[in-house]
Amino acid sequence: MSIPGIDLGQGAMRMVLDAVDLGLEFDAATMARNTATYAASNRVTLTTTARRTQSASTPQADVDVAKEAVRRFIGRYPNTMVMGPNAFNALKRHAAVREQFKYTGRDSVTAEMLAAFFDVKTVVCGKAVFLPDAALSTAQATDVWGDDLILAYVPEGDNFMVPAYGYTYELLGYPMVETPYYERHNDW
Repeated sequence: MSIPGIDLGQGAMRMVLDAVDLGLEFDAATMARNTATYAASNRVTLTTTARRTQSASTPQADVDVAKEAVRRFIGRYPNTMVMGPNAFNALKRHAAVREQFKYTGRDSVTAEMLAAFFDVKTVVCGKAVFLPDAALSTAQATDVWGDDLILAYVPEGDNFMVPAYGYTYELLGYPMVETPYYERHNDW
C-alpha cells in the first residue's frame, strides 16, 4: 500500500533525529548555562533593578562591558549572543531597544535588529522545550535555554584551530541512514 506524497521512512527518521538533536541541545545548554563552569570574572548576575524586565536597566552598556571582558580573555570580540525566549522577549520590549528602532516602521523587534543594537553578528533565541520526568503528570514543558544571555565567539568557516565556544563535531555522512523498505514476514 502506498500513500501518495508522504514518505513514511523519512518522517520516522526525522522524528528520531529531532529527538537526538534535542538531547544534544539540552546537554549543550546545560553546560553553557552552568555558572560553575565560568570564573567569577566571566559572569554577571543582574540585580533586581538591572534585570531586562526593568525599564531603568541598561542592556547595551551591560553587554558592552561583557563584550570587553570576552575580548580581554580570548583576544576576540564575541560575535554571537544566545538567550532563551524569556530574555529575548524582555529585550525586544525593553524601552531602550524600542526607542532605537521606533522609526523603522516595524511593529516588533527581530533577532537581526537586536544583533545590530548590541553590535554582534548573530543573536540566537533558543526556543526548544523539554518535558522533564517529574513533569509527566502535569505535561508542563520547560525551556532548554533559561533567562540568561550568553556572549560567545564562534568562528566562521571550518577552521577548527581557532579558539571557539561550544564546538560540536559531526562526522561527514553521519548519521548514516539506509533506504527504508517494507518487509512482511509470514513465518508463523
